[in-house]
Amino acid sequence: MGDLEIALIAAGAALAGSALTGWFTVLAGNRQAAAAKHAGDKQADAVLVTVQQTLDDQRAARQQDARRTAYATFLAAAESRADEIGPGGFVLAGARTQNQGLAADLDVALGLVEIEGPSSVFAEAERVWELLRRRTGSPGNQMSDFQILRAQFITAAQHALRNG
Repeated sequence: MGDLEIALIAAGAALAGSALTGWFTVLAGNRQAAAAKHAGDKQADAVLVTVQQTLDDQRAARQQDARRTAYATFLAAAESRADEIGPGGFVLAGARTQNQGLAADLDVALGLVEIEGPSSVFAEAERVWELLRRRTGSPGNQMSDFQILRAQFITAAQHALRNG
């Protein structure tokens, strides 16, 4: 075997070794790229879950704020209306014109509670509204009845706000 043959065999072996090493390097690189893509997909999914949770939390907070505002508006309108009712359940003299405005405010506030819900709070608000708007119940006990219904409305509102 001459020098030329040995050189050709050595060159062929070097080329074959390089090709085989390159092939394994390509396979390893593809596996690393697939693993990196999978890790990136998992990270992107985690970010999407976090963003969705944040949006859900913000939506719930906005709903709670809207309910809280509706409940407070109704309570303020009911208390203003109750303040205009004198002893014996009769509208005080000189308050009739203002009383009509307070009745309208109470109607609007009741509508807000109905829109914001839930139905348990609306039912309690409706009982307060009925007492103040329609002057139901015994006239001598109307303010006492109002305080009881007011407390029931507040309890229902607090429960709704706590439990979403």
